[in-house]
Amino acid sequence: NAYKAYDNYEFSEVYRLTLNYLTNTLSAFYLDFTKDVLYIEAKDDIARRSIQTVFYDNLNALVRLLTPFIPYTTEEVYSFMENISDKKDSVYLLDMVEVKHFDNENELLDKYSKFLSFRTNVLKAIEEARNNKVIGKSLSAKLVIKPTEETKQLLNSIKSDLKTIFIVSELVITDENIEGIEFDSATIQVTAKQGTICKRCWQVVDVVNEDGICDRCAKVIEKL
Repeated sequence: NAYKAYDNYEFSEVYRLTLNYLTNTLSAFYLDFTKDVLYIEAKDDIARRSIQTVFYDNLNALVRLLTPFIPYTTEEVYSFMENISDKKDSVYLLDMVEVKHFDNENELLDKYSKFLSFRTNVLKAIEEARNNKVIGKSLSAKLVIKPTEETKQLLNSIKSDLKTIFIVSELVITDENIEGIEFDSATIQVTAKQGTICKRCWQVVDVVNEDGICDRCAKVIEKL
């Protein structure tokens, strides 16, 4: 869409699309929940490296897309980008990134849209619990979800750690009746997670060691 806007000299549309992407997709979603993995996991952990790859691909595309708007800034950013096999002398010599297409891209986009809609309900439930002083930060929460059959299939199809994505310390998906906020997609209950806060990852866990560190963090530290 941004490329089409450039072709039509609709520069304000390029700016709008890019700003919406940076604000809604990256900042409010992807950058938000991936901080846990980036800060906590080992340097060479595959999940951490995968996220860094996504960051690089985004940076590589954005630096090209934004050069007509902020050329001095993108030139400076590009000068710090390392390990590029075909790096040019200047950002001005780069072509736009070629758009990639996948056989199941429509299916993935539909799933992503539905998941974001459900995530909005989760955030509403967490925010209400925060307003009612049930929890402080979302990491202090235990999230229990009784999904509809459609939502259950959606959640089961996502091959990622939903607890990390929702930024809570415990996640339970159940078929049992629960007290909570009823949405069209699920009944969602938010309570305070019982346990001890890990001094490294700040998640509420059942057990910490003598240094106040959870088992997950202790395993990472052992490898340092």
